[in-house]
Amino acid sequence: MIYGMLGDIVPGKYNHQFFIDAIGSEVWLKRNQASGFSKFLGMVNRRGAALGVNPAVVEASERVGDVLPTLSPPPVSWYPKLMKAAAKSILKRFHLLDPARRLLNPARRLRRRIKHPFKPSDRAIVAHYFAQSSAPKLNIGCGGRVLAGWLNTDYDSKLPVVMYLDTRQPFPFKEETFDYVFSEHIIEHMSYRDGEKMLTECFRVLKRFGKIRISTPDLAFLIDLTKPNKSDLQRAYIKWAANTYIPGAPDDNEIFVINNFVRDWGHIFIYDENTLRGAMTNAGFKTITKFDQHESKDAALRNLENEKHLPPNFLRLESFTLEGSK
Repeated sequence: MIYGMLGDIVPGKYNHQFFIDAIGSEVWLKRNQASGFSKFLGMVNRRGAALGVNPAVVEASERVGDVLPTLSPPPVSWYPKLMKAAAKSILKRFHLLDPARRLLNPARRLRRRIKHPFKPSDRAIVAHYFAQSSAPKLNIGCGGRVLAGWLNTDYDSKLPVVMYLDTRQPFPFKEETFDYVFSEHIIEHMSYRDGEKMLTECFRVLKRFGKIRISTPDLAFLIDLTKPNKSDLQRAYIKWAANTYIPGAPDDNEIFVINNFVRDWGHIFIYDENTLRGAMTNAGFKTITKFDQHESKDAALRNLENEKHLPPNFLRLESFTLEGSK
């Protein structure tokens, strides 16, 4: 599949130039071991001229192979991961990574819907949860972070205690099922229209007087990064984001950070407060209130956000949180 996807980009039946690029990358050096390496280089030497491979690149690759002659062969299980990493690298080089994702995402969604209907395992998770919960709470898009006392759901979680849920589709719950709904950094990963669908479904499955809490990146935070009088926290964030996610970018130029933020991690639509308020109002929510991270008038909605996956205070800087009631 990867060869087919790259066939129009890189010449040659097996795209050896593509693999040479991967060999020279940090991904290869960190994840691969070097037997099979020499066999590959021999194959490149034999076919390199026909494929138009730069001899200097092959020579450099041979020198890397000479440094690592005694390591054991890489496990076969690593090959798909290496192929995927290398495919992303070459697509990114030709500025085709985002178009490729847009082409593949519909097929992935269809595959997941076929693979993940409301399965017996999901039914068991739901049955077990409702058997022990007097005030049901729905956590949308938990990833690998499971909240105690909540029905944890996600689009692509591998955890056996997490129920599959595609928020762009109707939720498999009856009306007025939950007392609370929580979603952290999920709604920005879908189009505005799909976000509206998610909020409408959240409203439908909430009980009367039930509450929703939405935390998401703030467009105002990105705009503020462009102002000349930056805080120490903003300057630290720009430097950290550039060094962590944008190799080669200057660590004092916020424009690189902003461009990366609105495109990376599957981000599709970044909200500001007024836009999310409007979407929540259109879905039917009332008494929409802004809160700081971890704070709420309702004890059930306090201390929910996951700040540990970022350096201190960065999640607070880049996010805002709204609560609404039905």
